[in-house]
This record gives sequence, C-alpha cells and structure tokens, in this order.
Amino acid sequence: MTYDIQYKQGDVDTVGNILSDDDGVLDLTGKTVTLVMVDIATELILYPITCSLGGTVNGVYYSAARGGVTVPFSTVETLTSGEFKGEFVVVGSTSTVHIPSGNNYLSIMIWEKVGIRTT
Repeated sequence: MTYDIQYKQGDVDTVGNILSDDDGVLDLTGKTVTLVMVDIATELILYPITCSLGGTVNGVYYSAARGGVTVPFSTVETLTSGEFKGEFVVVGSTSTVHIPSGNNYLSIMIWEKVGIRTT
C-alpha cells in the first residue's frame, strides 16, 4: 500500500500541504487548521496536530491564501507505530471544513523503528 505520509517511530519533521476542496484551493487566511490522526485499529483520535499556516511543497512556498499549511510532526505523534487515517479540520469564523471531504482520508503510516540494543 502507498501512504500519503510515512515516518519511523521517533522521527521529527514537517510536512507541507496545499488544501483544496471541490471548488479549488482554500484560502486559509484567518483560519485555524488541525490535522487529526486516528488509529485505524482502535478508532481512537490519538493526535490532533495544530498546523502552521503557509507551507512548502516540492520546494515551492504556498501562503495561507493559496491553501498552504505545514504539519509539525514531533516525537509525540510518531511515538506509536501503526496505521492511521487523518484529515485536516479547517475552522473559520462561520464554518468548519474537513479535508479531504466525504469518506476520504489521508493514509499515514508510522513504521516500527529498529533500534540498537545496548544490553
């Protein structure tokens, strides 16, 4: 299976995204964006990640007005290995939008880290 986002346990990184809906790229100016990760095995929401507005995708910076966001993955979100589904929740003063829409989700995989034993 191909995943939208993949990390190993303990990885720290940022992921840039461009958010759009059926009408095109979303203007995220003045909005808050959260990536919600749900453990597929338990269906529990493990990690709501507050995103920064503006993001770099394939070396190109996209402002909030052009749908750009950055997801800051820390060791907290990559602590538990497993398969997750995710969606962005965009909250404005008069609306809340879930991206991707409908019954679609981002596929996220946190792979088990192979560590070096010291004992």
